[in-house]
Amino acid sequence: MKHPFAIRNMLSFSAAVKEDLSALFVKKICCKKALLLGILRPSYLFSEREIHFVTRSRAAVQLAKSLLWDVFSIDVSPSGLEDTLSEGNYSLTLTDDDAKSISSGFEPGPHAYASVPSMLSAPCAQDVAMYLRGVFLSCGTVTDPTAAYQLEWVLSEEDMAVGFGELLSSLGIHPKHTARKGMPILYLKDSAAIEDLLTIIGAQKAVFSLMNTKIEKEIRNTANRISNCELANIEKTISASGAQYEAIRTLYAENRFTLLPTELQTTARLRYEHPDLSLKELAALHEPPLTKSGLNHRLAKIMTFAEKNGK
Repeated sequence: MKHPFAIRNMLSFSAAVKEDLSALFVKKICCKKALLLGILRPSYLFSEREIHFVTRSRAAVQLAKSLLWDVFSIDVSPSGLEDTLSEGNYSLTLTDDDAKSISSGFEPGPHAYASVPSMLSAPCAQDVAMYLRGVFLSCGTVTDPTAAYQLEWVLSEEDMAVGFGELLSSLGIHPKHTARKGMPILYLKDSAAIEDLLTIIGAQKAVFSLMNTKIEKEIRNTANRISNCELANIEKTISASGAQYEAIRTLYAENRFTLLPTELQTTARLRYEHPDLSLKELAALHEPPLTKSGLNHRLAKIMTFAEKNGK
């Protein structure tokens, strides 16, 4: 099944997901506000005096610039949109009244980030999803499912990590919490939880890719289990056939073959002449054909006879 992002092989899986999310059309102004605040809130610096947003996603910073105009009529000048911090990093800086307009959308307190931004006076059903989409665009990454199942957010503050974790938990998604280089991290490793989160934020191509990968892995695992089982059965059959052949060869060599009952002589001769046949194939050579159970019974008697008389 074709990978949804196969035609964009120059992009990482996570970058391709963000590019798709950034291109999604958002109609309502409240949804645009929630999306914008989700993008900007995890910023390295977020206050009434200055907001300094840094990301590795050019699509996300361009979306933020567009939303700033749509929601607040803030036109970010070229000097406010930089891509010279370091290779692959982009930044956006807001100061003074612009920063105050944005930051005032959040209530103070350690659990402020567990709820929809307070500036949304009449939030609609999609506002939370838009906010989650914005946070993912800002500081989230998702691993290509062919390599591993992992989605994480690198947040700027411990309080935000706690509050954002509460918001996710209220939706039935329970991230784990850790830290890396002093930065709080929330992450998911359960594929079902990752599917749920990606579905909520509208990343349908990524969901399909993850589901397809899970199906392909299950098919491969099932095929491997069947193959391993078949190989084990073949090895078992070869081992048993070899032991039977050696026992019958010994009976011939010691002139004890004719001491076997007639029906056992028939079975022993057929096994000796066809050491590579399966039990089913060997049973079919008898006249009349034997069942596998009946053949097994005869072979067991031959083996017992060879062992006892060989003492």
